[in-house]
Amino acid sequence: MSDGPTVRFDAHLDLAWNALQGRDLTLPLAELRRQDPLQASQTATVSFPELRRSGLKTCFATLFALPRNAKHDGYTDHAGATAQALAQLDRYRRWQEEGWLSLGPGSTAAPLQVLLLQ
Repeated sequence: MSDGPTVRFDAHLDLAWNALQGRDLTLPLAELRRQDPLQASQTATVSFPELRRSGLKTCFATLFALPRNAKHDGYTDHAGATAQALAQLDRYRRWQEEGWLSLGPGSTAAPLQVLLLQ
């Protein structure tokens, strides 16, 4: 076993989806959980300060489109699915502008590098 640095990599984070559900991922996790609009149905498990504290440097993030069902008012056609994905992409770009993350390989200015798979 190596004594070198531990590399942490998360292969699936629905960051923008959570934000568009009303979660402020810029808050410390304890504060996010106190204010969580989804508290009754789901537990918030990640925020940018928590990711920074954990040492995570890179992750794959998602563009998640939820179809309409009995519990969710999701998309009903490709235009609706595209609109959900583009809203999330916009959220990632705004986080990048705010310095919370950087999009794409090779960018190291922000504490978290996010790779979006297309």
